[in-house]
Amino acid sequence: MDDRIFEEFLQSDDNIKKAEEVFDEDFDDMRERRKKRRPWAFPLGALMLILAAIGLFTITSSVVGFVKSKTDNSKDIAYYNEYLTWIIANDPDSFDDISKANETQLLDISILSLLYDELNTSDYELTEEGLSVPASDVESYYNKIFSSELPI
Repeated sequence: MDDRIFEEFLQSDDNIKKAEEVFDEDFDDMRERRKKRRPWAFPLGALMLILAAIGLFTITSSVVGFVKSKTDNSKDIAYYNEYLTWIIANDPDSFDDISKANETQLLDISILSLLYDELNTSDYELTEEGLSVPASDVESYYNKIFSSELPI
């Protein structure tokens, strides 16, 4: 029965217009009350959005920096550049196993490494033939580069 009354109410154009006016007034009043009640809500929301964006940028840049630091091998490259400089400069014959390498070339490499590794020439005797370096120093550089398991 209530549905029938509501249907009859909606049939009339005047009633529909009245209902729309009442609804519009109530809606406008409700909107005005809401605006007056929380004037700080929009600025606070904007501030929170800005802080969230800053936080996201900070976290992203930290993660990128962490990954870069873990994948950065510049220390290893510098070490190998220093370690392999005189091996490559001497250009030894190719070999599959270090025990099959030319011993004379390996000794030359250890001597070059000794001479160019911040050598203090005042520690050694200078003769007419050149700088006299003790065999023990050459042997220590040989062991440093090629391991002590490889005989001289």
